[in-house]
Amino acid sequence: MAPAVNRIWVGNLTAIATRSCWLYLAVLLDLYSHRVIGWAMSAKPDQHLVIEALRMALVSRRPHQGLIHHTAQGATTPAWPTNTDWPSRDCGKQI
Repeated sequence: MAPAVNRIWVGNLTAIATRSCWLYLAVLLDLYSHRVIGWAMSAKPDQHLVIEALRMALVSRRPHQGLIHHTAQGATTPAWPTNTDWPSRDCGKQI
């Protein structure tokens, strides 16, 4: 548990299957408030995606020195579709 807002932020990257392609969502949460403070969506799971989510959080929250920022460093977590076929390709420039 975080002692106050803007002390500990956590983030993750999720793959979302749509009918035609994969999209990727990066999200940052404030552990104290349990609120989404930054997010970004892209057709590619690259550094630009996570930087945009972090930028949104920094602009909206303006944290002070001492912030702990933790993100998972493993594989992307898929948001599994139900009763649908898996998309066969990335979205590319469709978004």
